[in-house]
Amino acid sequence: MAGDSIDGFLDAGSNDSFAPGESFHGYVVERLLGRGAAGAVYLVRHEMLDTLFALKVMEAPETTAGDEPVKRFLREAKLAARIQHPNLVRVHDAGFDEGKSVYYLVMDYMAGGGLRDRIAFGGPMSVKESLRIVRDVASALAAGMRHMSIMTVNTSAMMRFLFFIVSPPDNLLSTVNGSCHLPSVS
Repeated sequence: MAGDSIDGFLDAGSNDSFAPGESFHGYVVERLLGRGAAGAVYLVRHEMLDTLFALKVMEAPETTAGDEPVKRFLREAKLAARIQHPNLVRVHDAGFDEGKSVYYLVMDYMAGGGLRDRIAFGGPMSVKESLRIVRDVASALAAGMRHMSIMTVNTSAMMRFLFFIVSPPDNLLSTVNGSCHLPSVS
């Protein structure tokens, strides 16, 4: 869905890096899911496995590996790949493509979309459903905290957790059965 947000990364826009049907590192682009100032997220299908994934790309024509946005993007990929938890979106691959001049990561595709859209189209949630989402998010953050330093936990993760409670972010994704997943905890 164009305009969806993953990790504050997306917004409506143009100038797509990929066209539907285009091949990229063993994946075929199905469609654009959303776009932001730094790049885009695409729905892709693995050519051999016939399985859907999300391809997050950071367009980098003028960035280098030492730039802060690139460092953050790569740190997110590394951390997410290390943590296995049922409520975290798994990262399967990451890298830099010189031909497209993009940093990319391949992650699970959450067909249920974002929590913000779920609320917008489905109306208010029950207390029971809201508490289940808070439990899912807290569990995912706890898994991430085991892999972070105390300083990071006290600042970044706890602030994100409080933000999730106050205002559901665009990057809180759900499966079609309603379980919630965080794309990253970095």
